[in-house]
This record gives sequence, structure tokens and C-alpha cells, in this order.
Amino acid sequence: MKFRVLIIPGELDQGLNITEEMLKLANLGSDSDRLYIETITPQRSKEIDIVDLLRKEKFDCLHLLGHGDGETFTLASGDVLSEDKILALCRDAGAKCLFINSCSSAAICQYAANTTVAIALAWVGTVLDNDAIVAAIRFYGAIDGYGEPWGSGLRRAYESVGEKRRLLWLTDGEYVSNMIAPIISRLDRFDQERKDAFSLFGGKLESIIEKINNVSSSVSSGLSKVTESYSRIRVLLYAVAALVVTTIIFLAYTFIAQAQTIPPGCGASGGQPAKCNTPTIIPTEPPTNIPTEPPTNTPEPPTNTPEPPTNTPRPTHTKTPRPTETPTIIIELPTITPEPPTPTEELPPCQ
Repeated sequence: MKFRVLIIPGELDQGLNITEEMLKLANLGSDSDRLYIETITPQRSKEIDIVDLLRKEKFDCLHLLGHGDGETFTLASGDVLSEDKILALCRDAGAKCLFINSCSSAAICQYAANTTVAIALAWVGTVLDNDAIVAAIRFYGAIDGYGEPWGSGLRRAYESVGEKRRLLWLTDGEYVSNMIAPIISRLDRFDQERKDAFSLFGGKLESIIEKINNVSSSVSSGLSKVTESYSRIRVLLYAVAALVVTTIIFLAYTFIAQAQTIPPGCGASGGQPAKCNTPTIIPTEPPTNIPTEPPTNTPEPPTNTPEPPTNTPRPTHTKTPRPTETPTIIIELPTITPEPPTPTEELPPCQ
């Protein structure tokens, strides 16, 4: 939708290039897809003609150019417009913007902004004709560049003029509302999106929490089963350990008891078993001295008959049961046979 502007010329004066400004603005609107500018010729600039036109067409902005005294505006036809008539024209056009491009127009625009229009642009004090034309071209050219004027478009167009000290920006609460309405709408959409996101996230979060609870329950059940199995295994281990300890004690006691048992044929000394598995040596008895009878005077013939040798039995080796496989050492001792006594000669008695 194009931004519609109606150019209303003021009193023609040889010192002002009103026609030049009208032509430049008309050309600007003819080449734009976003801006529509219609001009009223000086011949059709009577108040009645303007009112008749505004009954047929509506405009977003009324642009008045020419001389001004701060209280009234004189048309090219000579009709004088007071503040109330200017505001009536704004209401007839349905305009929300008023741009009086003339000297000392701030008071009229302030009144219009307070009562009728949303935005009013006005000059403080006098302004050169060339400055006024440049400001108008920049303002409408920026609107054509920014596109949709309502919202922040008009404000950015005003700032592109570069005349903030002399060209005033006057507005009321309605324009502010319109300007921040898109921001509020965006904030509302953002808030709704945030709510939707939180709702979606909350649903997913609940699902995640439910899954976590299920996993936690499964883990708890598994841990309880593991704990129960561990308790059983622990009892079984205790039983096996007790059995092993009992077996070790029994084997140790059996070994000690077997070590302290005296095998048959072994003696004991001091409460301890004597060494066993040693050969028993039976010593042979030495020959007994048989006393001889005192000599008699009757000599007996010597007997040279030697006694036959006596076979002395060898020592017997008694084998005792061995608790361990220890080799038996057998020592053979020689048999000692006594020699027969030698016969003695009896000497003759001494005389």
C-alpha cells in the first residue's frame, strides 16, 4: 500500500520556488512503488476545491508549502487558512501526518499534533527556500526507501533529513502507540512462542523425567536383586571358608597326632620317641675265664687236642615298621673267636 501525500501550494511569491518544489516532489512520487504524491495547481487551490477533492480521496499526509506567519497559512488562491481550518482539512483527508514547510510553523503543528494528527513536522523560525525543498525531498525519499512508514518508518525518514535543531518532530500518544504497536506485537508473538516452547519442553521434560524414574526403578530393582544374590553368595562363602578352616584344623591335628605316636619297637626318652629304624647290634659276650686247678705233682700228659671252634651266631636285625621310607643301614661286625689256652709244662720241684 502506497503512502499518499497531497501537496497544497501557498501564496505565490517571486522569492520562493514553489513550482520547483512541487515538480520535484511530483517526480519523486511518479517513480515510486511505495509513494503516491498528488499536487494541487495554483488555479485549483481554493479552499472549496480542496474540500471537494478531500471528500472524494483520502490521503495519509497533507504537505503545505509557502509563506507562513506562525498563525495562519495563505493559499495560492489567496484564501487564508486558520489553525482550525487546517485541522478540518486534515480530518477531511483522514491524514495522520501534517508537514507545513514554511517559516515559523511550529505553533500550528503543535496544536495539530495535540488535537488531530499523529505526527506534525514544522520549522522553528525562518527557513531558506532551498533548505525547505531539500528537507522535503529527503523526507519523502526516505519514506519511499523504508517502505511501510507507519511504525518507525516516519521517524527514520525524519532523522534522514538532518535538521533536528530547526525541523521539529511533533507527535502525540497515538503515533507512539502506532510506532510501538509492532514491537508489542512482536513481543506478544515472542511471549506466545516462549509459552509454546516451554509447554513443549515441559511435556518433553515430563517424558524424560518419567523415563528417568522408570530407569531408576529398574536400577533399584536390579540392585536389590544383586544385593540379595550377594547376601546369599556371602553366606555361601562364609560356609565354604568355615569348611576349609575346619578341614585345615583337622588335617593339622591328624598330622601332629601321627607325629607324636611311638611306632612299635621304638623306645621313649624324656617323653619323646627315640630314633627308630636303626639296626640293633647284639654284642658278643667275651670268653669267660675258667679258673684252673692248682697244679698237682702228678703231671698230666699234655693234651694238644684243640677244641673245635664255636660258631657264634650273628646278630639278628629286627626290622621295625617304618613310618617313613628311610633306608636301613646294616653294619656287619666280625665274629671274635677266643683262642684255646696253650698247655703249660710242669717244672720239677725245686730241691
